[in-house]
Amino acid sequence: MFDEYMRFKQVELELELYSTQIIQSRASIMQTKTVNSHPEVANNSASINVSAVASTFTYTTHLPQLQSGMAGEAVRFLQKFLISRGYNLVFDGQFGPQTEEAVRYFQYNYNYSGQSNPDSLLVDGIVGKQTWRAISNSF
Repeated sequence: MFDEYMRFKQVELELELYSTQIIQSRASIMQTKTVNSHPEVANNSASINVSAVASTFTYTTHLPQLQSGMAGEAVRFLQKFLISRGYNLVFDGQFGPQTEEAVRYFQYNYNYSGQSNPDSLLVDGIVGKQTWRAISNSF
C-alpha cells in the first residue's frame, strides 16, 4: 500500500514538472508568434509591452491528437495526468483500452462538472484540441 502511494506521489510530481514545462513552452511560443506577427515590435520600432500584447492572444496548442493504438511521450504525459486525477490505468506509454476508457470518463466528468460550460467535450476517447484544452484548464 505504501509503495503504491509513493508511486502515485512520484507520478504526481513528474506530471507537475512536465506540465510546468509545457506551460512555459506554450508561453514562449505565444510570445514569439506575437512578436513575429507585429513587425513594428520585431524591428524594435515601437515601444510595446510584449507581455501585454501576448496576453491578448490565445494559446496555440502543438500537442498531437491521441487515440487508441498510439504510443510515446505525449501518451505518457496524458497517462500521468489521468492517474494524478484518480483514474485507474497502467502507466506504460501505450494508448490502450484502459487509457481510452479513462479519457472517456475524463471527458464525461468534465462536461458535467460545470467547468466546460459553454464548451462541451465529445465523449469519444480521443484526445484532440478540445480535450487538451480541458486538461490545460484542469491545472
